[in-house]
Amino acid sequence: MWRTLMGLHHDIQLSMQVSYHGRCLVDAGFANIKRLYHRTDVDSLSGLVEVVRKSARSNSPVTYTNDAGEHSWEWYDWKSFTSTFFTNVKGIRKMLHFRFPSLSPGKLFVKSHADDSEREITLLKSSISPEDITTGSVMPDILPPGGMTSERQRYLFRVVRPFVRDPFKDTTCPEAEE
Repeated sequence: MWRTLMGLHHDIQLSMQVSYHGRCLVDAGFANIKRLYHRTDVDSLSGLVEVVRKSARSNSPVTYTNDAGEHSWEWYDWKSFTSTFFTNVKGIRKMLHFRFPSLSPGKLFVKSHADDSEREITLLKSSISPEDITTGSVMPDILPPGGMTSERQRYLFRVVRPFVRDPFKDTTCPEAEE
């Protein structure tokens, strides 16, 4: 909805797969990664990136930090952001088809099944107008990376490090800094 309110899309339609009915290409992609991962020695993030890259042409690895140590993207706090402007949708897990039209700002149209008639839901809170979101560049806050706790670092050093090959021990499981 935010994307249609901001004018990034005219109309968004989203159809969910019925639970436990069939498989999807994402599942196949992970299966290819898993199959190759079990046959490969992986001692570092770069090793895992290579497994993903080699697993299938359709799989491309994207890491949060690139080789230069820069962030490839930012994580946004969408949960807090959406709770400020939008209401919760009761029974959303039973709905499989969603439509967010830009011609009906703040409205969501839902269906439980493809052949059902659409039901309109007002998502914007009563105290919010579409202009409150579209004026300026309203964006969610950026979430900083959490990092690893020293307890987790000690665990990796103590339990996992003995299984990591020597050239990768200091990169994958360094001793925790106190």
